[in-house]
Parts: sequence; C-alpha cells; structure tokens
Amino acid sequence: MMATWALVANIATTLGVIASIIFGVRAERAAAKRSEAAAALSDENVRRAIGALEQIAAHDPAGGTISLPEKVEWSLTHQKGDTYLLQNNGKASGFGVTVSSAPDSHMVFREPEVTDLGPGEALTFVAARTMATSDSTITVTWEEEEREHSWRYPLPPRPSR
Repeated sequence: MMATWALVANIATTLGVIASIIFGVRAERAAAKRSEAAAALSDENVRRAIGALEQIAAHDPAGGTISLPEKVEWSLTHQKGDTYLLQNNGKASGFGVTVSSAPDSHMVFREPEVTDLGPGEALTFVAARTMATSDSTITVTWEEEEREHSWRYPLPPRPSR
C-alpha cells in the first residue's frame, strides 16, 4: 500500500513538472509574439516619422516643392505557412538584393537567389523559427546609386491558428 502512494506521488510530481514546462513554453512564445508585434509597431511609427520629416524637408518656403531622391523602401510580410514576402515599396530599384538570416539564429532558412527588385516588385523566401531560434532578424542588402545598403527587420509574427 505504501508503494502505491509513493507511485501516485511520483506520477503527480512528474505531471506537475510537465505542465509547468508546457506553460513556460507557451508564456515564452506569447512574450516573443508581443515583442515582435511591438517591434513592428515601432518600425511603422519610425517609417511615419521619416515620411513626415521628408515631406517637411521637401517643402520650399517659397511655395514650391523640393524633389527628394528616389530610394528603395522595404516591407516584410507573412504570406502563408513559412513563406514571407519582401517587397520594394520605394521609387528606386535595388540591385543585387540578398536576404539572409541572423548568424547562429538556428532558424530554418532558405536563402532566395540574388536578384534585382524594381519599384513594386517582390520576392518570396522560406523562414521558420524553431525552439532553438534566438534571433529571427532578417537582413536585406542591396546596391542603390552605386552604394551598398542594408536593412534589418524581425520576421513578422504568423497569424494565430
């Protein structure tokens, strides 16, 4: 009889440990999603501020407008599954565009072919976070006006299932 209660206690303890691990993983995932959503919101606010500053800079006190140089502007969106869409929303072309994941990120990542992306053009790539993913940042590099540029952005969160 004593062994039976000890067995029940061991099973209860084991179930408690498993439950705490599951709840811990869920809490970490939820925190990661909140963090990514906050980063996306922050990025959007920065884009709006830059747009407003560019409009102010383009305003000529004499009543006209000053033309600003055309440039590449990137957006990164989740398409479906593990597929993401990188789009050039700017008015300039990006040449030799590469997309890479953060070093030692432990993500499943299929690097797309190097390509040129004109205004409105996009490319897709596959990226999947794993339990070991420490950094889901994507880096885009390209040439514009004979200078190399880079843009870093975290993978957008996937919609809830």
